[in-house]
Amino acid sequence: MSTSDDPEILAPDTSAYGEPLGEHLGIESAPSVRVRLLNKGFFAATRVSFPAANFGLTKPLPAEDAFIVSLQFRETRPSELWFAGRRLRSTPAGARSMAIFDLNAETSVDIRDPFDTLLMYVPRSALVAVSEELGSFSPVDLALSPGCAVQDPVVAHLGASLLPLIEAPCPVSDLLVDHVAAGLCLHLVQNYGTRRRTSPSAPTQITNVQLQRAKELLRAHLDGRILLEELARECGLSRAHFSRVFKQSTGQTPHGWLTQQRVAASRDLLANASLSLADVARRCGFANQSHFTRVFAKSEGVAPGAWRRSRRMPYRSSPSSPW
Repeated sequence: MSTSDDPEILAPDTSAYGEPLGEHLGIESAPSVRVRLLNKGFFAATRVSFPAANFGLTKPLPAEDAFIVSLQFRETRPSELWFAGRRLRSTPAGARSMAIFDLNAETSVDIRDPFDTLLMYVPRSALVAVSEELGSFSPVDLALSPGCAVQDPVVAHLGASLLPLIEAPCPVSDLLVDHVAAGLCLHLVQNYGTRRRTSPSAPTQITNVQLQRAKELLRAHLDGRILLEELARECGLSRAHFSRVFKQSTGQTPHGWLTQQRVAASRDLLANASLSLADVARRCGFANQSHFTRVFAKSEGVAPGAWRRSRRMPYRSSPSSPW
């Protein structure tokens, strides 16, 4: 499932995500979500699962300059894998454990246990771009041995936040996926990048003019089909600095602020009795009526239908009134 049908954000020629990945592994259904990242790479996440034991030996993916970050949702026993022609033994993978595979080297895994896995495709160019934003040396690798599963709560949390987007029946917010992808790349560079890093420079301050421009762009894209990179570029800031100073100024991430604007816009539209809840949801950039109801209720403490009815209560005179 793509976050966009825009031809400019179609994937590179790779078999490492979505249906091509499922076909490569011999799995019929492999839903995915994808988004352009930093204009220098491409992020994608694919969920693959197999309910029975003895799936067998996977085919090696074609070599490319990228990584697969895997997040397991089921516990699995150690298995054998072949990495760059070497036979290795993987470590046990507990539920919500992660592992990193370098696609530059051919890797095959002999899978013996049922599995449910999120495979996050991260090109090296995206990690290099994040490293440069931090004023650091570009990482040449991610320092985690192939087949070594570790507990990483940050990766587990970011990966879990993608699951509802992968299963969503309609296109989702590019901005939200971009936010998750940026957080994952930043975490990988800071915690697994192999090059020594210098101290990042202090965040650039954002002016009122820049902040208002960013807010205007967000309001003009209530559907979320705008990336952090575009917002940052309009403000003349790097994406990492923009995200930090926007939150410092507003108390919210760009996506959180955008969600607040959607709810505010929906309150105005709910006053129009001729619009259905589905119409309001669509005009305010929500994925569907169910998504609108969930977000509105969380913000306002009441479902949008009930909120609308409460503001249509007819005037009732007191018993003593002659009217």
